[in-house]
Amino acid sequence: MGTVEVGVDCLHDPLFNKGTGFKHGERDRMKIRGLIPPRRLSMQSQISRVLQSIREEPSPIKKNIMLEDLHDRNETLYHRILVDYIEEMAPIIYTPTVGQACKASLEVDVDVNTRDVSREMAADGLIH
Repeated sequence: MGTVEVGVDCLHDPLFNKGTGFKHGERDRMKIRGLIPPRRLSMQSQISRVLQSIREEPSPIKKNIMLEDLHDRNETLYHRILVDYIEEMAPIIYTPTVGQACKASLEVDVDVNTRDVSREMAADGLIH
């Protein structure tokens, strides 16, 4: 039999965290009253807020990061958005966005490594 998480532990577990969706009785039972904003938002209201933020962001990579952050905080809301808006979200969480993020990451690594190699070669007197 599993244990029910309470307090801040509940809020740090994306499987249990509902954000502002906890009912007032749940907030007392879970000992999270005062740890989250007092106003309760329905699942639909939370979905609307997340979608608005994602749709206002022009960068697909930043949209991907926003969704990954949501996944790390509130898996229920994340999966509800994916299920209900899969056609809109699929390009953000899969190709081409993930491919762009990987390419951008590689370019950053290459730039950093190239600078490091150049510094070492200059220190060794191999280049000026």
